[in-house]
Parts: sequence; structure tokens; C-alpha cells
Amino acid sequence: MNKPDFEFSKTVSPKSPQDMMGVFTASSPAHKQDLALQHYRSGNYEQSLDLLKKLLKKNKGNPELLNLAGVNHLARGEVDRARLYFKKALTFNPKHTEALNNLGNCHNAEANYDKAMPYYRKVAALDPNHASAINNILVTALRQKDCQAAEAYIPQLAQLAKGDGDAYYNIGRVYAELSKPRRAVIALLQARKFGCEIEVLFAHLGQQLLMLGRYAVAKIVVREGLRLYPESVDIKKVASFVFQALGESAETDALNASLIEEGKLDVETLNK
Repeated sequence: MNKPDFEFSKTVSPKSPQDMMGVFTASSPAHKQDLALQHYRSGNYEQSLDLLKKLLKKNKGNPELLNLAGVNHLARGEVDRARLYFKKALTFNPKHTEALNNLGNCHNAEANYDKAMPYYRKVAALDPNHASAINNILVTALRQKDCQAAEAYIPQLAQLAKGDGDAYYNIGRVYAELSKPRRAVIALLQARKFGCEIEVLFAHLGQQLLMLGRYAVAKIVVREGLRLYPESVDIKKVASFVFQALGESAETDALNASLIEEGKLDVETLNK
């Protein structure tokens, strides 16, 4: 998922009603900017934009404010308006990495992956520590089904995204697309360790373990996947292959029967 980026320091949420009132009644631009950011993070995009419009009247050339206005519009699905704000931010700071990354996200939202990728690569060149842009390179490469060039960014992302399960999931998917199952398994296990909650992770991990001939481990993975996501078609398909590889025909037949009932049994599974 391509997440909008912004360039602000983290703020501590108020802990008491008195603190909250202090934030709401604060009149300084810095406090209003922080409040606009809080509204954005809470999904209150209209309130955030109202504050930002007032701030921009007095500071039209502030790229951070323009970028935050853009991410609000992007979160609302208003891609064209968001793009205008990001481009305007870049007129005041051509190397504003968040605005560049978000322009890539605009193209990604429209499935224009060829146009999105150059923005992410430019951000990575300007800031090798920009984890979001590097992660977006991998995501976009997966969507383009062209992971060869993205592999070079994996060590960089692994270093930056320690503890980020979703980033490790993307690393695992790229290795899987490159037919490197051992590396894919290591990354997908890390993704699970760090709390990645993507349902299809279990299907990908089971499939890569199958390719390595690690049937017993694959069985543990798909059983856990089916326990957490009993209706997942992707996990059921991989589990069917796993149980067949282990000679457990009753389990295989039960899964295939379930897939037939749902109308999800494809030709590949039928052939198996």
C-alpha cells in the first residue's frame, strides 16, 4: 500500500481535556499546523484542509503545508487536486522528497506505474534513507511484474525497515517473483514475526516452502493460515497442494470440495 508521506516532527497527543483545549485554542501557526496534522492522522480531512487553507493564505510558499494539503486530498481520492498541491510544493523546493514521493503515489493510484517509478527512484537518489519511497519501488515493481531492477533496493529497505512487517512482506514477494524461494521464505517469516496481517502472506509462504520441498513446515504454515482465515481461497489452494504432497488425500479432497462448492477450483488445482 502506498501511504502518503509528510515532513513534520511527531507530536504528543494531549492527555487531558485541559491539554486538548489548549491545542484547540492555540493561535500560533505552529500549533495550527500540528492540529492540521492531527486531523489528517485521525481521518478528519475536511477539518485539516480548513486549517491548512487559513495557514496558506499567510504562507503560500510553504512546501510542508502544501504537501500536507495534497495528502489530505489524496486520502479523499481527489488525485488531480492532490497532484496540484504536490507540484506547487516542488516549485518552492524542487528536492522536497515527500512531495516527490506523493506524486509517485498519485500515479500509482491511477495504475500509471511507469510514471510512478521515476519519482520513487528520484527520492531514493536524493535520500537513500527514505524507507517509504524504497518500499514503494518494490510495490510498484510487483505491480509491473518486473522485479529485476527492484532487487538492488532490497538490502537498503531491509536495513531501514527493521520491525516493519509489511516491508518484509514486499521483500519476500519480490524474491518469490525472482524465483528465489529460500530468500523469499526468510523475508516472509520476518514479515510474520513483525506483525504483518496480510491474509495472502500464508499462501505465499506455503507456496515458497513447497518449492523448497519443506512440506512439513508448509503444513504448519497453511494450517495456521486456515485457522486465522478459514474462508481464504488462496490459502485453501496452496494447502491443497501441501496436503497432496504429504499424501494426505482426505485433507486434499476436503479442501478441493470446498473450493468446488465456492466455484473457485481453477484448472491448475484440478490438474494437481
